[in-house]
Amino acid sequence: MHPILFHLSSGTAISSYGFFMTVAAIVGFCGTLFVARYRGFPMRRVGITLTAMLVAAFVGGRLLNILVNRQAFLAHPERMFAFDTSDFSLYGGIMLATLAGWILLRYFRLDTWKFADTSTPVLGISIALMRIGCFLNGCCFGHETTLPWGSLFSRHEPGPSVPARHASG
Repeated sequence: MHPILFHLSSGTAISSYGFFMTVAAIVGFCGTLFVARYRGFPMRRVGITLTAMLVAAFVGGRLLNILVNRQAFLAHPERMFAFDTSDFSLYGGIMLATLAGWILLRYFRLDTWKFADTSTPVLGISIALMRIGCFLNGCCFGHETTLPWGSLFSRHEPGPSVPARHASG
């Protein structure tokens, strides 16, 4: 587990989760633009659609996380509006981004299925990059295991760290 990827010369810590979330967003946006141009889509309309989908992904990711973890957000309501790279759900982001994309593609009269074929491979790469950040952060591990391919994560409790064996998930 490496929640801090590196430190800048100014002393600012760059988290693995935030870094890979940013890289995934850039790869998803630019990669889809590149493939869409190759497939003959109008760039301006695709750019607007992707921008809306990116914003919707962050909003949907936070909303689903709030719904699933209501008690934690009721205890700390300021977390609902925190402008950082924590407290997101991948599935909420995908759902709201898909809805926003579908609405805009219909509005711009673009072929929805052709756009889905265009963006899906790049989306897969972006999700893989995002999951690397999750793995390095240690926030998305599975059940304890004694299998040799399990990963060792430290507990997120205050005080001395107690090593535990977890499978990556």
